[in-house]
Amino acid sequence: MIKDFLKSLFADYEHQLITKLLLVLCFVGGLMMAILILAMVLLLLYPPYRWCVFGGFVLIWAITLLILYGYHRITKAEQQARVSPIESLEHCTELITTAIVTIVDRLATPKRKR
Repeated sequence: MIKDFLKSLFADYEHQLITKLLLVLCFVGGLMMAILILAMVLLLLYPPYRWCVFGGFVLIWAITLLILYGYHRITKAEQQARVSPIESLEHCTELITTAIVTIVDRLATPKRKR
């Protein structure tokens, strides 16, 4: 009986911790998007830097959407009770890392001249 209570208490704490972490990440992503929007408005006067700011804006949008997708997966997995929130969070972290590496790799790869 005590063991079940401790398990449920820990599971609830684990869920709250992950939820708070994801909310903080979404807040930071939203704050960064707001800063980038302001920077884009200011840098419209300087055309050479416009695409760098736009690329950063798109990258932060993609990361924020992946975080929201991760939160959706975690809650869905908890409802179906197939995987633990930690396993689902690890999967989402892998998704975000893969997306960032792919985007950076494509940006860093020189384009071929035809």
